[in-house]
Amino acid sequence: MIRLVLNFFNISTPTKTYATKTPRHLLELVMNALFLNTQNTSVSIKVQKDDDDNSLDDARSASEMEFYGISFKAVDSRNMAKIDFTTSGELRMPKLNIEESTLWNFLIFEMLSCMTRIVSSYVVLMGTLINSEKDVEVLLGSKILASRGRDAKSMVSMFTELSATVNKKNFCFGQLMKNINTYCTSHYRKMRANFVRKYYDSRWELLNNILLFILTSTQTLFSVLGYNPMSRGSN
Repeated sequence: MIRLVLNFFNISTPTKTYATKTPRHLLELVMNALFLNTQNTSVSIKVQKDDDDNSLDDARSASEMEFYGISFKAVDSRNMAKIDFTTSGELRMPKLNIEESTLWNFLIFEMLSCMTRIVSSYVVLMGTLINSEKDVEVLLGSKILASRGRDAKSMVSMFTELSATVNKKNFCFGQLMKNINTYCTSHYRKMRANFVRKYYDSRWELLNNILLFILTSTQTLFSVLGYNPMSRGSN
């Protein structure tokens, strides 16, 4: 029965999970297989500690991270907790192939029935990465997100609503965020981010100035070409 359910969701049977007891029903079974699989993951599953964790204080969105030279890569893993940040500045995450309704069910079940907060932490992390439509575009481009018929605006709203529902205590990806913050606070990375921001903002101003110059020059040229001194003298 277990194999049939996991095969239906295209999930490999985990040999070991952080779950401390037998799943009570199918929802818990699938949630454990997706988020509590201990194979090939470095995430720290915490139960009741790090209430004063401040790793989210300086958290940056996906598009902001790009200013600091951080890139994103989707990894082929059925373990949604397998999220790593490399020393070269690459954030590696599994592809999100979970429907919104299923994610809501996981989240509510965990909040009401579980001591672990891995799904809540995942939702908080995604809500941190996604603050604008530009952030969605970044994650879509890296294949971490799939649109599933949604536009960028509705995807921002979805993760905003999800992350607003949960308590940020017992955040399981604290060390991951600290590693990212450390990477971004280096002197070189700060300089790079400032330069890219100024370039990103100023290039549109430059483009507007060029277009204004072209339009003004064109208007002046047509005025000169349309001027006929003979017609003026005949009057």
